[in-house]
Amino acid sequence: MLIGETLWNFFTFRSNLDEEPELKEVGRMLERKYEKYRNNEIFRAEFEAMLIGVLEKTEGDVESFRKLFKRLPLSRKVRKEILDDLEEAYKTYQLKKELAKRSFLIRERLEKLCR
Repeated sequence: MLIGETLWNFFTFRSNLDEEPELKEVGRMLERKYEKYRNNEIFRAEFEAMLIGVLEKTEGDVESFRKLFKRLPLSRKVRKEILDDLEEAYKTYQLKKELAKRSFLIRERLEKLCR
């Protein structure tokens, strides 16, 4: 997905948004997709999954995401929806992280009991 790859490159190399025409194109693409598919559950789920994936790669750097989405050329309505989706993705990311931690602890305890 072009959006995910571009966001990942931005976070990996910490590019200056003003120098990245790709990110401006991503903003326009997001605007069009949200206008067209805003009520499509599959689109929203895929977008949230992409956000979670980038959050995992950036170790939960949600503040940089907020700054990025506030600087993209988006309408207020779309920006608000994206930021709401980001909050949901961040909550899911935190839950996944906590679940992985607890699973590890449970596995560790079971191994000790089986010895």
